[in-house]
Amino acid sequence: MVVGGLAACGLANDVPTEPPVDAGGVDASGDSAVRDGASDSGSDRRDAAPVDAQADGTADAGPPGSPIFLCGGAPYQWLPASQVGGVVERKNVTRHTQLDLTLILAKLRSDGTFKTNRLPKHDVKVDVIRYNTQDRGTLAEATGAVAYPTNRSGDTPVMLLLHGTTGFADGCAPTRTAAATSNPVDAFTQDLPTLLSLFASFGYIVVAPDYLGLKGFGPPSTIPVHPYLVGEPTAIASLDMVRAAKTMLAGEGAVPGKLVVVGGSQGGHAAAFVDRLGPHYAPELPIAGAVWDVPPTDLTAHATHALDADGPATDNIAYFLMASNYWYSRNLQGPDQAFLPPFNRSLTAALPTDCKLDLLDGATRDQVFTPGVIAARTSGFAGLAPIDCYVRENTLARTSIPKVTTAPTLFLTAENDTLVLTSIERNAFTQLCNQGYSLQYLECAGATHTKPLSYALDTWFDFLSDRLGGKPMPATTCALKPAERCVNTP
Repeated sequence: MVVGGLAACGLANDVPTEPPVDAGGVDASGDSAVRDGASDSGSDRRDAAPVDAQADGTADAGPPGSPIFLCGGAPYQWLPASQVGGVVERKNVTRHTQLDLTLILAKLRSDGTFKTNRLPKHDVKVDVIRYNTQDRGTLAEATGAVAYPTNRSGDTPVMLLLHGTTGFADGCAPTRTAAATSNPVDAFTQDLPTLLSLFASFGYIVVAPDYLGLKGFGPPSTIPVHPYLVGEPTAIASLDMVRAAKTMLAGEGAVPGKLVVVGGSQGGHAAAFVDRLGPHYAPELPIAGAVWDVPPTDLTAHATHALDADGPATDNIAYFLMASNYWYSRNLQGPDQAFLPPFNRSLTAALPTDCKLDLLDGATRDQVFTPGVIAARTSGFAGLAPIDCYVRENTLARTSIPKVTTAPTLFLTAENDTLVLTSIERNAFTQLCNQGYSLQYLECAGATHTKPLSYALDTWFDFLSDRLGGKPMPATTCALKPAERCVNTP
């Protein structure tokens, strides 16, 4: 039961060279990286300055910087913090007692499907909320779930839990089934509320956003397609949900404390961009620690590999190109130079409703993609606008979002991952460390794509506890290590 929920919350069906760009906008060769003005992709400019935090820790309500120009899209400016993060609707999904959760955990252990040395410590309540966020400077709504201890008082750390690929439209939102359930007994058996309840019972307020374009309830999303693997809108909606959860819990026993971020697969990519965007967008929410599980941080390399030959990630790159083209240009047709008929039409028709992710099953790379985009992979898509911009902006080491501060992070990979290739992410790990990231590497031996979060569960909970407690990062920080048996491997 919960193992499936862990896959949905952290892992699932995801994807997704040039010198790394450091914090000052200079690449490893010493040449200035594209930051302002025109690039080979057309108009690419990001001047947004960090939002100032006021003395009381809240974000300044003023505009956070100059208009942003990216990938040839129309310029936009972020809405001020005073207009986002408000709770529009709140619904209770279920409650669990400490005894309930202890029995569930015991059953999972006896089945051999879920191992942990932790025990539930708290009764828990799970709510779903609809809240205000933004989409390129336009007010929008998103949804998600919040699980929190009901018999704990005082500061309680907040865990922002970011899910893997579920689809591209409202019908695919992780909270959709739970939000539609009026009978708490039914909700009790659902994976997502139970998983969040277990984590909350360990002493966290768990905030699990559905992401922009994946609304679990309420009026339909104002955009037809979730901006899949596009870092900025996903990070912004996630940070705004933390703001909304803190508003929701005002007056409750569990007082939101320090923030940690956990995400797997698409959620690992999202967690990395929450870390990158946070100091600019929500500086009042510093991140004490993070776990990036099988994260496709180098989307350029993953897209290149996906177009080398047919493979598990080839479909995901097609979905990314469609979704990113909509977010940046508001054109649902996809990049003109990317797809061959009939897929240039069938993808457009399917994405606003697709949760099965099977539209491209049985199709080959050469049937789906144009010869031009396949050939461009050898140069990292350089000069093939706007695709070169899409992959660059959503590759962590190359994005134009300036690096301000970074959280101490556990970087989890899987030895036998065929979707987010570990060889690519080992290289990305080294690049990011060279750019100043503080990363601890752990590769779970024998693990496939959806396994490291569960195989290393006690390790990453301990890692977060140490960061919350102020312990320094270990001596192995930024050291690559061979795969090892992770502590919760069945």
